[in-house]
Amino acid sequence: MDTLFHFLFTLIALYAARVHINHHHLAPFAFAFIATLPDMDHFFGMVPRCTFHNVFVTVLIPLLLILLAFKFERYGTFWKKSMILLLLVLTGHVVLDFFTGNSVMFIYPVNEQAINLQGFAYWVTIDGRQYPVVSPDSVGILIYCFILAGAFFLDELVDIQDRTHRGLGYAMSRLVEQVKSWLREP
Repeated sequence: MDTLFHFLFTLIALYAARVHINHHHLAPFAFAFIATLPDMDHFFGMVPRCTFHNVFVTVLIPLLLILLAFKFERYGTFWKKSMILLLLVLTGHVVLDFFTGNSVMFIYPVNEQAINLQGFAYWVTIDGRQYPVVSPDSVGILIYCFILAGAFFLDELVDIQDRTHRGLGYAMSRLVEQVKSWLREP
Protein backbone atom coordinates (compact mmCIF):
# COMPACT_ATOMS: atom_id res chain seq x y z
CA MET A 1 0.00 0.00 0.00
CA ASP A 2 1.27 3.51 -0.59
CA THR A 3 2.54 5.87 2.08
CA LEU A 4 -0.43 8.23 1.88
CA PHE A 5 -2.85 5.36 2.58
CA HIS A 6 -0.84 4.31 5.66
CA PHE A 7 -0.96 7.90 6.93
CA LEU A 8 -4.65 8.58 6.25
CA PHE A 9 -6.02 5.22 7.38
CA THR A 10 -4.04 5.33 10.62
CA LEU A 11 -5.14 8.92 11.22
CA ILE A 12 -8.81 8.04 10.70
CA ALA A 13 -8.54 4.93 12.90
CA LEU A 14 -6.89 6.82 15.76
CA TYR A 15 -9.46 9.61 15.63
CA ALA A 16 -12.21 6.96 15.60
CA ALA A 17 -10.59 5.36 18.65
CA ARG A 18 -10.71 8.79 20.31
CA VAL A 19 -6.98 8.88 20.97
CA HIS A 20 -7.13 12.69 20.74
CA ILE A 21 -9.58 12.88 23.69
CA ASN A 22 -7.29 11.40 26.34
CA HIS A 23 -4.04 12.61 24.78
CA HIS A 24 -2.86 15.73 23.03
CA HIS A 25 -4.98 16.60 20.00
CA LEU A 26 -1.94 16.14 17.75
CA ALA A 27 -1.27 12.58 18.96
CA PRO A 28 -3.18 10.93 16.06
CA PHE A 29 -1.14 13.00 13.57
CA ALA A 30 2.11 12.03 15.26
CA PHE A 31 1.27 8.33 15.21
CA ALA A 32 -0.03 8.53 11.64
CA PHE A 33 3.35 9.97 10.68
CA ILE A 34 5.09 7.20 12.63
CA ALA A 35 3.00 4.67 10.67
CA THR A 36 4.69 5.92 7.50
CA LEU A 37 8.24 5.54 8.84
CA PRO A 38 8.78 2.01 7.45
CA ASP A 39 8.37 3.51 3.97
CA MET A 40 11.30 5.88 4.53
CA ASP A 41 13.67 3.25 3.13
CA HIS A 42 12.05 3.87 -0.28
CA PHE A 43 12.68 7.61 -0.13
CA PHE A 44 16.35 7.29 0.78
CA GLY A 45 17.07 4.81 -2.02
CA MET A 46 17.64 1.82 0.24
CA VAL A 47 16.67 -1.72 -0.70
CA PRO A 48 12.87 -1.79 -1.11
CA ARG A 49 10.89 -3.04 1.87
CA CYS A 50 13.68 -4.54 3.91
CA THR A 51 15.53 -1.95 5.96
CA PHE A 52 12.51 -0.82 7.99
CA HIS A 53 9.95 -3.45 6.93
CA ASN A 54 11.31 -6.20 9.18
CA VAL A 55 10.35 -7.86 12.44
CA PHE A 56 13.17 -6.20 14.35
CA VAL A 57 12.05 -2.63 13.60
CA THR A 58 8.28 -3.13 13.53
CA VAL A 59 7.71 -5.69 16.28
CA LEU A 60 10.70 -6.41 18.51
CA ILE A 61 11.84 -2.82 19.16
CA PRO A 62 8.29 -1.66 20.06
CA LEU A 63 7.82 -4.74 22.28
CA LEU A 64 11.07 -3.95 24.08
CA LEU A 65 9.93 -0.35 24.54
CA ILE A 66 6.56 -1.57 25.89
CA LEU A 67 8.30 -3.79 28.42
CA LEU A 68 10.56 -0.91 29.48
CA ALA A 69 7.59 1.45 29.82
CA PHE A 70 5.65 -1.03 31.96
CA LYS A 71 8.74 -1.72 34.05
CA PHE A 72 9.84 1.85 34.75
CA GLU A 73 6.74 4.05 34.46
CA ARG A 74 5.23 3.44 37.88
CA TYR A 75 2.75 6.29 38.30
CA GLY A 76 1.96 7.43 34.81
CA THR A 77 0.46 6.04 31.66
CA PHE A 78 1.85 8.26 28.88
CA TRP A 79 4.77 6.06 27.82
CA LYS A 80 2.82 2.83 28.24
CA LYS A 81 0.06 4.01 25.92
CA SER A 82 2.49 5.56 23.46
CA MET A 83 4.59 2.42 23.12
CA ILE A 84 1.52 0.22 22.60
CA LEU A 85 0.31 2.60 19.88
CA LEU A 86 3.78 2.46 18.33
CA LEU A 87 3.55 -1.33 18.15
CA LEU A 88 0.06 -1.20 16.64
CA VAL A 89 0.84 1.29 13.87
CA LEU A 90 4.18 -0.23 12.86
CA THR A 91 2.95 -3.83 12.89
CA GLY A 92 -0.19 -2.85 11.01
CA HIS A 93 1.90 -1.18 8.32
CA VAL A 94 3.96 -4.28 7.54
CA VAL A 95 1.00 -6.67 7.73
CA LEU A 96 -0.91 -4.53 5.24
CA ASP A 97 2.09 -4.49 2.91
CA PHE A 98 2.19 -8.32 2.99
CA PHE A 99 -1.27 -8.53 1.48
CA THR A 100 -1.18 -5.70 -1.03
CA GLY A 101 1.26 -7.08 -3.54
CA ASN A 102 4.42 -5.68 -2.05
CA SER A 103 7.09 -8.16 -1.10
CA VAL A 104 8.51 -7.65 2.37
CA MET A 105 11.76 -9.07 3.71
CA PHE A 106 10.34 -9.72 7.16
CA ILE A 107 13.44 -11.12 8.87
CA TYR A 108 16.03 -9.01 7.02
CA PRO A 109 19.09 -9.01 7.54
CA VAL A 110 18.97 -12.60 8.83
CA ASN A 111 17.26 -13.78 5.63
CA GLU A 112 16.73 -11.82 2.43
CA GLN A 113 13.76 -13.93 1.31
CA ALA A 114 10.98 -11.64 0.11
CA ILE A 115 7.49 -12.64 1.26
CA ASN A 116 4.05 -11.57 0.13
CA LEU A 117 0.61 -13.05 0.56
CA GLN A 118 -0.75 -11.90 -2.77
CA GLY A 119 -1.26 -15.38 -4.23
CA PHE A 120 -4.90 -15.97 -3.35
CA ALA A 121 -8.23 -14.59 -4.43
CA TYR A 122 -11.74 -15.99 -4.57
CA TRP A 123 -13.89 -15.22 -7.59
CA VAL A 124 -17.47 -16.01 -8.46
CA THR A 125 -18.61 -16.43 -12.04
CA ILE A 126 -22.04 -15.06 -12.95
CA ASP A 127 -23.23 -15.11 -16.55
CA GLY A 128 -19.72 -15.76 -17.80
CA ARG A 129 -18.20 -12.80 -15.96
CA GLN A 130 -15.92 -13.12 -12.97
CA TYR A 131 -16.38 -10.97 -9.88
CA PRO A 132 -13.98 -10.86 -6.92
CA VAL A 133 -15.42 -12.07 -3.62
CA VAL A 134 -12.27 -11.92 -1.51
CA SER A 135 -9.03 -10.34 -2.64
CA PRO A 136 -5.70 -10.13 -0.83
CA ASP A 137 -6.08 -6.35 -0.63
CA SER A 138 -9.40 -6.61 1.21
CA VAL A 139 -8.02 -9.25 3.60
CA GLY A 140 -5.00 -7.04 4.29
CA ILE A 141 -7.19 -4.03 5.04
CA LEU A 142 -9.42 -6.16 7.30
CA ILE A 143 -6.42 -7.40 9.31
CA TYR A 144 -5.06 -3.84 9.41
CA CYS A 145 -8.41 -2.74 10.89
CA PHE A 146 -8.23 -5.45 13.56
CA ILE A 147 -4.69 -4.44 14.50
CA LEU A 148 -5.57 -0.75 14.74
CA ALA A 149 -8.73 -1.64 16.69
CA GLY A 150 -6.36 -2.28 19.58
CA ALA A 151 -6.32 1.50 20.02
CA PHE A 152 -9.96 1.31 21.15
CA PHE A 153 -8.89 -0.77 24.18
CA LEU A 154 -5.65 1.05 24.89
CA ASP A 155 -6.91 3.17 27.78
CA GLU A 156 -8.68 0.26 29.45
CA LEU A 157 -5.58 -1.95 29.24
CA VAL A 158 -3.22 0.61 30.72
CA ASP A 159 -5.75 1.76 33.34
CA ILE A 160 -6.25 -1.83 34.55
CA GLN A 161 -2.50 -2.24 34.90
CA ASP A 162 -2.12 1.15 36.55
CA ARG A 163 -4.95 0.52 39.07
CA THR A 164 -3.86 -2.97 40.06
CA HIS A 165 -0.08 -2.41 39.84
CA ARG A 166 0.25 -5.84 38.31
CA GLY A 167 1.98 -6.93 35.14
CA LEU A 168 0.96 -6.50 31.53
CA GLY A 169 -0.14 -10.15 31.31
CA TYR A 170 -2.63 -9.68 34.13
CA ALA A 171 -3.98 -6.50 32.54
CA MET A 172 -4.38 -8.29 29.19
CA SER A 173 -6.33 -11.16 30.79
CA ARG A 174 -8.61 -8.71 32.64
CA LEU A 175 -9.18 -6.76 29.43
CA VAL A 176 -10.13 -9.94 27.56
CA GLU A 177 -12.65 -10.76 30.32
CA GLN A 178 -14.04 -7.23 30.10
CA VAL A 179 -14.42 -7.41 26.30
CA LYS A 180 -16.16 -10.80 26.61
CA SER A 181 -18.65 -9.32 29.07
CA TRP A 182 -19.28 -6.38 26.70
CA LEU A 183 -19.97 -8.79 23.85
CA ARG A 184 -22.46 -10.77 25.96
CA GLU A 185 -24.53 -7.71 26.83
CA PRO A 186 -27.69 -7.24 24.75
